[in-house]
Amino acid sequence: MSITNHMPESAKDLLLALLGKPSVNGAENEAAIASYICDYLTANGIDAVCEHVAPGRANAVALIEGCDNGQTVVWNGHLDTVPYGDLNAWHSAPDQPLILEDRVVARGSSDMKGGLAVMLYTLVKMHALGIRPAYNILFLATCDEERGGIGAMHFCKQHEMAKMHHLLIAEPTGCQLGIAQKGCLWLDLHVQGATSHGAYPEKGVNALVLGTLIYQHLKTVFEVDRHALLGHSTVTLTKLNGGIATNMVPDQCEMSLDIRLTPAYQSSQVCTVLEDYINQQLMAEYPGASVFWQIVNDRMAIGLSETHKLYRQYQSIQEAITTAEMYSIDEANNNIAPVGVRYFTDASVLIKSYPDIPVILYGPGRAALAHQPNEALYWTDFERALAFYEKIYQMPLIN
Repeated sequence: MSITNHMPESAKDLLLALLGKPSVNGAENEAAIASYICDYLTANGIDAVCEHVAPGRANAVALIEGCDNGQTVVWNGHLDTVPYGDLNAWHSAPDQPLILEDRVVARGSSDMKGGLAVMLYTLVKMHALGIRPAYNILFLATCDEERGGIGAMHFCKQHEMAKMHHLLIAEPTGCQLGIAQKGCLWLDLHVQGATSHGAYPEKGVNALVLGTLIYQHLKTVFEVDRHALLGHSTVTLTKLNGGIATNMVPDQCEMSLDIRLTPAYQSSQVCTVLEDYINQQLMAEYPGASVFWQIVNDRMAIGLSETHKLYRQYQSIQEAITTAEMYSIDEANNNIAPVGVRYFTDASVLIKSYPDIPVILYGPGRAALAHQPNEALYWTDFERALAFYEKIYQMPLIN
């Protein structure tokens, strides 16, 4: 597909073009795909800007003015993908889209170039038809979502988030409305104990044992809540390194924790519990030991009530599309049910200073396929998402 065409031949062509431009976080040039998106929008009559964030990293930003200039909604997706993983587990090259009858296979197809393609094609198609959106749409494709979120951070410094009505993010939800997402707190810890002969462990302080005690304490405290869509918070030990020899008590331990929080908790609460446990219990029981810890990633949890008027608006469109597609009753009920996602999104960065801004997730990808070998996007989901975004584009906002 050539971007010099006023309109691409199809949304599928656009998707395949995006999938054919690798953008693995930390390995590929995200600025290249950002530039391609800006060129595509500009060639089709929509002004777009490539905002460079760091060498080889950029966001793509475009503003489409609506009939109501007082309302602006952010349409967001991310440009980067996770690495390919074990190439032997793939049935085809992950950086070259494999077109099958019911799906396309490639890294980023579900998470989330399928969602990006749906947004972009909708904007271009409606613009070509001369249809203005009911409100301003600020399209934002961010870099570095899969790691530190520097693209979203840069956007917040350049644009006034306080003026945004809400966020619509095309993350993989399987064409269901996502209204809750877990927060994420990554912690790195260094535990210092004291070595001794393995035959006399009481003379040392086992750093590995101290590390696991910290881990178990946090699990006990925070894995007790229950969210209707997200389940309970989780504390996962993802890295553990320590030990000198089999017959020596380890005096050092390096460990990492991946903590996923429901909206019931904030990361500051975890930090307080951790600090109190170290200072008031661990150090008292193991004098001479020490623990240094730092935050590597901090993403807030987000939740929207099922009674919120914005969700009700989106739900009405979801119901109309589902009814038109003639599902069975059971399939229809499942399709319009709201979902929660356990992964974090750039919303946790974009609304950090304005947590009252509502967030809706809706994308054609499926979370179960994201980050996996043979990641795929089903064509039926892709078409359903295109129909949904066309209706959302024209949806007036209720204040």
